[in-house]
Amino acid sequence: MKLLAADYDGTLRRGDTVSQRNKEALINWRKQGNLFGIVTGRSLESIQKEIIKNELAIDFLITNNGGVQADGNGNVLSVTTIDFNAALEIIDYIRSLNCISYVLNNGISRSRTVLKASAEDLKYGNQDVMRSEADLIAEGQIAQIVISVEDNEINHEYAKAINERFNAYVEAFPNLYCVDIVPKGISKAEGINKMLIDSKLEPVSVICVGDQFNDCSMLQAYKGYTFHDSPQELQSMAFKVIDEVADVVDDEL
Repeated sequence: MKLLAADYDGTLRRGDTVSQRNKEALINWRKQGNLFGIVTGRSLESIQKEIIKNELAIDFLITNNGGVQADGNGNVLSVTTIDFNAALEIIDYIRSLNCISYVLNNGISRSRTVLKASAEDLKYGNQDVMRSEADLIAEGQIAQIVISVEDNEINHEYAKAINERFNAYVEAFPNLYCVDIVPKGISKAEGINKMLIDSKLEPVSVICVGDQFNDCSMLQAYKGYTFHDSPQELQSMAFKVIDEVADVVDDEL
């Protein structure tokens, strides 16, 4: 038995939907007795909508960049949160930055606060209506914060600044037009490791595929694949560079 863990946006879904070739490859992968799961920066609520829309069958879900574990049916197994007072300080700091919006996530659902209504939000512009920030904060639990920015250079600058200011509490990862902020010690690799330990799974091989900097940890910790249009840093650390997830299945079966 092998285990395949794939990022979603820009990886399994390249464009507006999951390709038919990828869907068929994953069906075949699981028919051969292997496991498949999604490891994403999205919230559980958000990725479940995509799974339903694309009619995907999965064995596990890891969301919030490793901070939330769920089974293949979306039942939550564990949630790691940011120290609440630190999260409130980070939100105040974010409001001083030149960013478009930020999204708070309690492990399942989200709120979105717009700071720059005149700018095009390339990260969250087409998202469904979310909960109010006040409602989510009132629960006293924040598992992830995502900052939406206008370009893919300032995201690295902001991630570095947040890691320096709040390094005792969080890890910040530059992502496509955004910065993902998660609890200290959380990463996609750690999320996979926790899932393997908690579920007592012992696959003969763990294979990962991703396209952005928040995928680096799992590409380095396991057998990693990335894409020809991924940043050069990711291509350098990957076992192989491919065109789509179906190529990984072809390689590994």
